[in-house]
Parts: sequence; C-alpha cells; structure tokens
Amino acid sequence: MKKLIFVLITSISSLSGFSQAEQKIAELMNKGDYFTLLDIYPTVKDSLAYPFLGLVAEGGINCAINKPLEAIKIYDSLMNQYKNLDPSSLYSIVYMYTEQLAKIGKYAEAAKIINNVLLGNKMPDDLRGILCNLYNVYSKMEYVPACNIERMPNKNNSIDMITHDGYWYIPAEVDGKKEEFLFDTGAGRNLVSESFVKRNHVKIIADSVIPMGSGFVSNRIRYVKQGIIDTIRIGNILYTNVPVCIIDSIAPHTQYAGFSIDAILGSPFLEMVKLFTISIEENRMSFPLPKTSTASSPNMTSFLGEILVQASYKGFNFPLLIDTGCMTGSQINNDFFEQNRNLFNDLKLKRS
Repeated sequence: MKKLIFVLITSISSLSGFSQAEQKIAELMNKGDYFTLLDIYPTVKDSLAYPFLGLVAEGGINCAINKPLEAIKIYDSLMNQYKNLDPSSLYSIVYMYTEQLAKIGKYAEAAKIINNVLLGNKMPDDLRGILCNLYNVYSKMEYVPACNIERMPNKNNSIDMITHDGYWYIPAEVDGKKEEFLFDTGAGRNLVSESFVKRNHVKIIADSVIPMGSGFVSNRIRYVKQGIIDTIRIGNILYTNVPVCIIDSIAPHTQYAGFSIDAILGSPFLEMVKLFTISIEENRMSFPLPKTSTASSPNMTSFLGEILVQASYKGFNFPLLIDTGCMTGSQINNDFFEQNRNLFNDLKLKRS
C-alpha cells in the first residue's frame, strides 16, 4: 500500500530541475522515513521550488505524528490549489485526506469528496477500484458517531494483561460480556471474527469490502465486512463507536496450538488512546492522560497502520517496526541488511 500511496512522489521527483534537497524529501517519503524528514524539512522548507512537494511532505508528516486536524487542513489546501493533478497524485491525496477525515468521524465528508473525484476525473481501474471501495465504507458510516476514548475521572486506568504463548491480550467487556483482544501494534485495523460478531451483536454496516493491507493479501482474504462496536470497556476506559473489520477467522492456524484469536486491537486504538505504558515485569498496561506536546522531535510515528520507533545501532539511526502480534519473531529487511551488512557482522545472523 505504501508504494501505491506514494506513486505521486515518483511522478513529481522526475520533474526537471528538482534540487538535491527536493530529491531527498521525495526519497524519504518513498521510504517512509519520517524521522529524518522531520529533521531536515524545516531547514529546506523555504527553499523549495515546488510548493506542491512541500505541502505533500507536511501532510505526510502530520499523518505520521498523529495530527489529523493539521493534515486535513493541508490536504484541503492541496485539493483547492491544484485542480489539474494527474490521476495518481489525485488518488494519493484523496486517499490520505479521507483517511484523516475518517479518523475524526467525518465519514460523510470523506464519502462526498471521493464521490466528487470519481464523478469528475478519469483514473486507472485499480486506483478507481480502491476509491470506490472506500466510498462504499464511508458512505455507510454517514450517521455513525466519531470513534472516541472516554476516561473515567479519578479512576486508575491500568489493566493486568493476559498472555497466551508469548502474546499479549487485553481483557475487555463488550455488550456486558468478557472478551480478550490480542494487542497487536502491527495491525492497521481493529479486527473481529464472525463468531465474535454473533455473540456480541456487532452492527454490520458494509459487506463485500476489499481489505487493505499486506496481512490480508498474505492470508488470501479477498473480502471482509465492516462493523461498528458501540462500546469496548478496557479497565476504566470506554472505547466507543469502534470501526472493525470482520473476517471469518483470525489466524486460524493458532487453533491447532490450543488457543484461538477472536479479536484484535491494532494501531487505531493506540492512535486514539495516544499514550500507554507496559510493564513486562508486572504484565501490566497503563493508559495515563496524554502529555502536552514538547519541543523535542517525535521518536515514534504511525503511518498507514505501521507503528515505527526511531532506533539506533552503532550510531546508525533507522526506523524500527514494532509489531506485538508478530508470529515469526524478529526480522530484518533483506535490502536494509545488504546495504548495511558491515553493521551486523558481530550478530552472526543466519538466513531462514
């Protein structure tokens, strides 16, 4: 999905006269390296010859650091200032724009924008298909209230986690029933199974939705349903009007290991709760009130469902994907390994 989203960067980076700084910005966005982009963009912002690139960079940065309101303003400006974008660039901006609108519950506005773009523009079938899919979901959510986190005042917002075979589960209540949600920072969507839907009376709002994300592709899941859970109670926190993807069975292979996964809380939950701490020694998760922003640069980003932290090894900085639901252990990207093989000589890594 990341490559599809930033086809616009490929197109604008081929423009003649692109400066070295502009090429670097385009490269960083293609890589999804918003940590480096956050550092260098303020130093080159005023020297950019292409204001369009600057707005795209600022939109991506605000998405990555979980500031949807600021991102929406930028994408609105892009849509108003640039009326004759090529289909790929238009698609990319509309995708990011409407995703941010959905985060704050403006589903009807997101659907309207997509519909206007589909009616007024020609674009390749694959891009049109994705936008039609998003319209199918957002238009059905027109009257759904915005997703929200409610903290009970003067209450301890912490829970004891449950572990099964090394995975963390969050105990919760749905419709008065106790449920366990796999805590999966690598999941770009909240997920529930069909059996979960039936016993908790989850409202289904859209059917035959084409799922987005590599996890769905690798598991050959072609279609999902979209549902809404009215309230998930997690300790003294109420997670309300929660959008969920509904699939037949989540991680069916775990059933042979003696346990099953019926529900997953992914990155959308983390973006809503904003701040959490985990004590591995105490097996406990806490949700303190979000702190006011500081002048220091963020060391964590959330972009297109990926939670990344800024890591360092032997003085070399790089983004590290944090995936608490990963079932295959720690991994290093092959291209990254080959390009930086000298850094890892003492680790005695073996290919699997």
